[in-house]
Amino acid sequence: MDPRRPARGFVRIRFEIDPSGSVQKFRVLEASSDLHARKAEEIVSGLRAPPPPGGGFVAEQAFNFR
Repeated sequence: MDPRRPARGFVRIRFEIDPSGSVQKFRVLEASSDLHARKAEEIVSGLRAPPPPGGGFVAEQAFNFR
C-alpha cells in the first residue's frame, strides 16, 4: 500500500469559488482523519474553475476514499 495514499475514509468540505474561478475560504466540515482532510485540501486547492456566471458561489463537497 502506498503510504502517501490514505486508507478508506471520508471528508466533507465547504469552499467558495470567487468570480475569477479561484478556490477561496476552504473549510473541512467533517473528516475521518487529518490525513484525509489534508488530501481533500490538496485536491480542492489545486482546482481552477472558469469564471462563474453571475460571480462566485459557495459549495459543499464530500470525498469518499476507497
